[in-house]
Amino acid sequence: EFGDEPAKRPGLFEMLSKLSAAVFALLHSPQAFGEHPDVVEEYFYLAARFLDYCPAPLLSSELLGHVLRSAATGLTVEHREALRGVLHFCGEAAGAAVLAVKRAGGPLPAAIAAT
Repeated sequence: EFGDEPAKRPGLFEMLSKLSAAVFALLHSPQAFGEHPDVVEEYFYLAARFLDYCPAPLLSSELLGHVLRSAATGLTVEHREALRGVLHFCGEAAGAAVLAVKRAGGPLPAAIAAT
């Protein structure tokens, strides 16, 4: 909810980056996604919330590509709530990218254009 405050965006993005590194280390394989469905669910809801309140840093970073690749793996989890979290993030990422393109009149973020 502090994403609309420009001075707080770098700190928020750093927090998301560090949390993402820890989550990616835990979810190192498709099997790990199935073993930790609550982490999958909560991480992707957090990433979606980040896109809701503070999209620019994530859309312009390499982290977005890593999150999207992780989301693709997350789609294989046979856990309803985990899948909801992943799909919610995917929808928010697509929506944020389209909105950013409309506002800037430019191309899609590199991570989304590459997928």
